[in-house]
Amino acid sequence: MPQRLNLDPTLPISVSRFMRLSDNVSKKECQRALEQAGVAEIMTKQMSEIYIDNLDDLGNDQTNWYDVWDDTESPDRGYLYFISADILSGTTVNIFQINGANQTASGYYKIAVSYVSGYLPTLKA
Repeated sequence: MPQRLNLDPTLPISVSRFMRLSDNVSKKECQRALEQAGVAEIMTKQMSEIYIDNLDDLGNDQTNWYDVWDDTESPDRGYLYFISADILSGTTVNIFQINGANQTASGYYKIAVSYVSGYLPTLKA
């Protein structure tokens, strides 16, 4: 059990802010991607769910693994760690706590989360 927790003053994290954690994504690009997906209205909403595809990059079905993420009645269901694309660096970019039951959808799962901490770089305008 952690004895100390440093909360980032930028909490909560919005969908837009999360999408722009990469230094290579502008606010305009983020908006365009959300518009193309038909969900532009969520840009300023707080992250409360992460959508995760049923298949990994190699086409393997991961649903059996996702199903055990909410096999507890405990409020502490675990955490999702987002690691830098440069896997050799091992840098944790963000941590989200799983805080609800998974919901299955067509081809993906909705994972209820709350933002815990992570690296929030200076964002582009």
